Amino acid sequence: MAQHLLVAADQYGMERLKLLYEDNICKSISLGTVDNILALAELHNCNNLKDDCIDFLISSYTIFGVLYLDTKKIAEDTEIFDMKF
Repeated sequence: MAQHLLVAADQYGMERLKLLYEDNICKSISLGTVDNILALAELHNCNNLKDDCIDFLISSYTIFGVLYLDTKKIAEDTEIFDMKF
């Protein structure tokens, strides 16, 4: 809902209202929403929202990258990939 209202605020040049919706949307950034929110921010020149999405991606990438590498190393150490069926 806030995303639609942000679009309307942008269309009608209501910058203060747009900033309020940006702030509201920032609170809902997650792995499942970050791509759509980043696209929305780009389309409607929401720099704060875009920065928050990028910060989220960087922090998530670091965490999930480490988890992926640890999982891959564990799998290689236990030779799961060498099993024959």
